[in-house]
Amino acid sequence: MKKTIRQEIISRLNHLATQENKKNNIEDEMLSRLFETSQWQQATVIATTYPMTHEFDTKKLMKRAFNEGKTIVIPKTQKLGLMDFYLYDDSVELELTRFGVYEPIDSQLYDKTDIDLMIVPGVGFTTEGKRIGYGGGFYDRYLTDFKGHTISLVFQEQLLEELETEPHDKIVDTLICARKGELNERI
Repeated sequence: MKKTIRQEIISRLNHLATQENKKNNIEDEMLSRLFETSQWQQATVIATTYPMTHEFDTKKLMKRAFNEGKTIVIPKTQKLGLMDFYLYDDSVELELTRFGVYEPIDSQLYDKTDIDLMIVPGVGFTTEGKRIGYGGGFYDRYLTDFKGHTISLVFQEQLLEELETEPHDKIVDTLICARKGELNERI
């Protein structure tokens, strides 16, 4: 079931990625809303991913973060479905993993207690913040004892009516979607 959901959503995202102007406009709208949040404004260390083509272009938020003097950290996967976050800036060399994701080769490790805000990726989301990722469980494991804020930037193509979750699945605090009225914050 989850595999089918992933395939359908990734197909829709790949289609959206072919409409470059539309995708850029949607991303710009969501970013302006992200930058207005207190979570963004108060954060000094922000965790995000280096984007794949069909995903939200996080390089835009990285640029804004650098301009505001914030620190960006990105994940590097480890064995047993674990990951850690490492400093990212223009001097950090990246490598393409077997998952099709760029990760830092050698950089400064950041402890999760130092991360104020995590931009959580995913394939599909409900408006309640339930998410389905790519199937590795990396974020669910990492978020188990994460104390910072979590926000996901979600295209309409990623929204699901409902999603069955398991006890280990972690809910995202805030979703920012392109359409007005779909900012869903839980405290």
